[in-house]
Amino acid sequence: MSQVFLPVQILYHRGVVHISGYLKESNQLLILGLEQISKYKLTNDPFDNSSYLQHLETELSRRFGITQNINNEVYDIELEFTERTGTFVHKQFWDETQRFERLENGNFLMHLNCGINRELIGWIFQWMSNVKVIKPEILKELVVEKHREIIQIYEDDIELVSNNSFRPA
Repeated sequence: MSQVFLPVQILYHRGVVHISGYLKESNQLLILGLEQISKYKLTNDPFDNSSYLQHLETELSRRFGITQNINNEVYDIELEFTERTGTFVHKQFWDETQRFERLENGNFLMHLNCGINRELIGWIFQWMSNVKVIKPEILKELVVEKHREIIQIYEDDIELVSNNSFRPA
């Protein structure tokens, strides 16, 4: 099925070149890694992308990274990092809204104000047992649910299939 894609901006994110734009018929934002595009046809049909660019910037400001959020909510997120990991994490840039505080026990509390998406949950998993979701409850539940799903793959020796369980419904 052919669709008209209105390109807005090229994004470089975590070592991958992406193209962002909108599906003309549904006005849906789409961000694709260039390697995901298998077939395309270029046209010379001009369009004014200024309103699309503003919408893209607004939408990206609500996300952790570039992955689509699970819903339209922006959450106050708190993550507690161990002292050693927090010493590293708090010196890096991860999100425009990040803020850190040092806790009495030496650990670090990271505050974020963004949506929840696959990229955030994967990022949390990268820190393994050196991070704990403090809030919101929905993020705690998603991390635990994904952890259980991963364990089940090993316990039942389940064949892997491509799956994005955090894609919005």
